[in-house]
Amino acid sequence: MHPLRCMNHKLLNPRIMKQLLTAVFSGCLLVVIVKSYKLNSSNLVSDYSFPDKNSENPNDPTFFDRETYKKYENVKNNQLDELLQTPYTVFEEFKAERETKTEKFEPNAESLSTHKIPNWWRDGKLGIFIHWGLYSVPGFAPVDHMFQEDVPREIHVKYNPYAEWYMNTMRYENSPTKAFHEKTFGNREYMSFVKEFNEGIVKWDPQYWASVFKSIGASYVILTTKHHDGYTLWPSSIDNPHRNSSETRLERDIVGELSSAVRNKNMVMGLYYSGGRDWSFDYTLNPEKMTPGVPQSEEYAKYAEAHIRELFKKYKPCILWNDMGYPRFEKEKNLYNIFAKLFNEICPGASLTNNRWGMHSNSRKLRYGGDFETPEYTHLEEVAEEPWEMNRGLGFSFGYNRIEGEQETISVGNLTRLLIDVVSKNGNMLLDLAPLPDGSFSPIQTNRLHDLAKFMSVYDRTIQFSRPFLPVGTKPSGNYRFTRSKKSDKLFIHVMKPDVVSSQYIVPIGIHDESESSFYEASVILHNGKVEPLVVQTRNKETVFTLPYAYHSENDWPICIVLYNLEKNDKHTLFQV
Repeated sequence: MHPLRCMNHKLLNPRIMKQLLTAVFSGCLLVVIVKSYKLNSSNLVSDYSFPDKNSENPNDPTFFDRETYKKYENVKNNQLDELLQTPYTVFEEFKAERETKTEKFEPNAESLSTHKIPNWWRDGKLGIFIHWGLYSVPGFAPVDHMFQEDVPREIHVKYNPYAEWYMNTMRYENSPTKAFHEKTFGNREYMSFVKEFNEGIVKWDPQYWASVFKSIGASYVILTTKHHDGYTLWPSSIDNPHRNSSETRLERDIVGELSSAVRNKNMVMGLYYSGGRDWSFDYTLNPEKMTPGVPQSEEYAKYAEAHIRELFKKYKPCILWNDMGYPRFEKEKNLYNIFAKLFNEICPGASLTNNRWGMHSNSRKLRYGGDFETPEYTHLEEVAEEPWEMNRGLGFSFGYNRIEGEQETISVGNLTRLLIDVVSKNGNMLLDLAPLPDGSFSPIQTNRLHDLAKFMSVYDRTIQFSRPFLPVGTKPSGNYRFTRSKKSDKLFIHVMKPDVVSSQYIVPIGIHDESESSFYEASVILHNGKVEPLVVQTRNKETVFTLPYAYHSENDWPICIVLYNLEKNDKHTLFQV
């Protein structure tokens, strides 16, 4: 992750984030067909709870009992099942794609450019990012200048809000990170944190992590195997020529243990690798950027390639997520061979890689540089033609930052609105969690995970397996986001801010009919999992959805209106205006 990618963006300001979902719809026309259908109401409520931590005390109400948790993990409301049934899970789709696709790719741009993003990833929508390493021990980054736009680069670097950049930021004179380090740790070197990190990971429970990720509706997990500080989270057989054994010591195979736990919970495992930064090889400051650049030596290029091949052989990831570019030495040859191996051998039919390799096509030469874009702490304004992935943390650091509080942490209401907004524009969200050195999550992160799990226990199937309803290039805005099921037999109207006073929602959708005004029926999914029937009245170029009562909830979450059993019919045409 690069701090300057997000520092110049207004979306970092919590006040501005609230404005993200408050504009007006652009005009467009899209035609599908509607058939009216009535779904009976019931009072069934989704029963859901979420454990706080892996307590050692069985009498603690937050004690993590796996058998009890298994019951909550699969709780589904019968009424929701009837309305939102899907023929298979994302993981079942993943396995099917692995078993059926046999296309082979050659290690060249022409062949690799024909690679398609697998359906399971497009359908999964939500992934989990984990930044965990030596930087988790100090767990510090300043928040003073997080939201400012026009400040000199020197300020950006010295006030870097990314705690995972601690090793770099701590060496700047007069920086808050350097002052914190000297006050807290004296003259200790960054690599001395190896001791505390290894003491902490003894307590780590990867099975608990996997259960948490599954409960919040994640379909895949990306772990930082090596961040910019060069410390690896797996016991590598590739020696680092610039570090001694005490600086590379690792008591547990974190990559291996988490990969097994994630797969046991029927999620897909992917691995992050910092190919473009390794401060054990190049810690020299670039005078213009004031950060170290990409190590360009042949030694590092071979080291990075050997690492990736070792990760392939030992852990067989299905997503390869690179960061900050890649060394130039025999770059195209090395990367094209890596990509072909991933697609053909490691995870055939179901694998993909991101676009942060620094490989770009131009008018003179075709290059393959990855499958999807990865905007960081910002996202696209328009419905995109190609799938993409937005990534951000719960706070404004990817690594654990002890001083982040409510102001720096996104609320669950804003998080769920952001997720829906991204999905409505053909995107996925990769949500980062920042563990402490012992693998636990801070109270504020745990609180967010509680509420996100509750939200996703009700609305996950209005998000997964969906596609944008609006045409490519449309800029959705206002209080509604629209998605459809893959078969186009359901339309999901996500009400971003439910009205606590009125029971009516006037939506810019028209249903043309032979008569001037017609009545239809649909359903709304409320926060508690209850499905209520709606009266649907069309007039002119808008549709009025009327609930039995004005809906008030203590949760600041969206609700979802569902039009279902859509099929071709000569009399009724649904369109967005």
